Amino acid sequence: MAAQKDLGIDLSRSYMVGDSQSDMEFARNLGAKKVLVLSGKSNGREAWVKKIKVDCLAQDLLGAAWWIVDDLKSKKAGRSIRLQAAGCKLAGRKSNPE
Repeated sequence: MAAQKDLGIDLSRSYMVGDSQSDMEFARNLGAKKVLVLSGKSNGREAWVKKIKVDCLAQDLLGAAWWIVDDLKSKKAGRSIRLQAAGCKLAGRKSNPE
């Protein structure tokens, strides 16, 4: 938290990408956006996923990265977007859309 103060980091505009409940709880406690990657420990169907209300469920790290880029571009970074793993338009995207 010292780095947050020293560097002026706005945690509400930050992202935490992880694959476990503890990762998402950490993000929630920080006030950061929660991006759950399903290629790790979670399958996205655990009860805690709904309780924590993740902002994005991504199939893999690439999908998470694209979601973050799109979220930043949307200028609506304060809005929570829930993308389903199977239908996540960013999951597994292989190339830059631009």
